[in-house]
Formats: sequence, structure tokens, C-alpha cells
Amino acid sequence: MTEVGTVQETTEQLQKVYVEPETDLDTRWWFEALEQDRLEIPRCNACGRTFFPPQPDCPHCGAQDWRPIPAGGRGRIYSWVVCYLPFDPRFAEEVPYAILAVELEEGVRLFGRWKGDLDAIRADLRVQALVYRVDGHALLGWEAA
Repeated sequence: MTEVGTVQETTEQLQKVYVEPETDLDTRWWFEALEQDRLEIPRCNACGRTFFPPQPDCPHCGAQDWRPIPAGGRGRIYSWVVCYLPFDPRFAEEVPYAILAVELEEGVRLFGRWKGDLDAIRADLRVQALVYRVDGHALLGWEAA
């Protein structure tokens, strides 16, 4: 990463099929930031805590006063799943692949594809966020830090 909130982009193909996420007024800004290689998360102006996913109210205190802040993109693997069977027929040629749940240093958990050997995944492994593109659309991924 070059600066806080800016995520390195990889040209490596982590996935072939793009399934458009369902965005709304609360989440659209997050995907727009990712399209610009920026990782941002909501922080409540009332209690100061971060949260994810973006939503109208802070899940900690209920305030509707929050703003996006740059995230460092560094964290540790909290959990993961290795998909050996495709949950959607469009992903049949991509198995096996791993989806990680990563706890960022800022305290929120984000999900994304793993870039690396599946045998290297372990709990608490330090990882770094990356952006990869499918059909020109930005998606969040993770690699070992």
C-alpha cells in the first residue's frame, strides 16, 4: 500500500465470473471507493467506533451520524471457507477457492477471496487487502502480509 486507504491492485486473475453485488444507498459509496483502489469503512461520529457493513445507524450506539474513513487494509484471518463445490454453476471451473473473513486493525471484519496457496491459510495469519478486477469491476481480495 502506498498510503492509508489506498489498496494495491493485482493483475492476477483471482476469479473469472463477475456477479454484481446488490448495492443500495448505504453501501454504494463503499463499492465506488473500491473501484478507485480505496478501502474505506464507516466510523461513527458519536461514539467513535468503526463498523461494517455500511448501514444507516451505528450498530454500537444507534447514532445516524457517521462518515467513511480510510482503512489501512492490514488485518488477521479470523475465519475462512474453502469452496470445493460451486454454490453457483457459474463458478464450476473456479473451485477450489477460499473466501476469508479478515479482522482489520480498525476492528471490523471484511470478506474477500484469497490470493495464494490454499495450504498457507491459517487462523491469525497477517494479511493485506488487495483489489482485483473481474470484467473491469473491482473486488476485495487478501494476500499474506
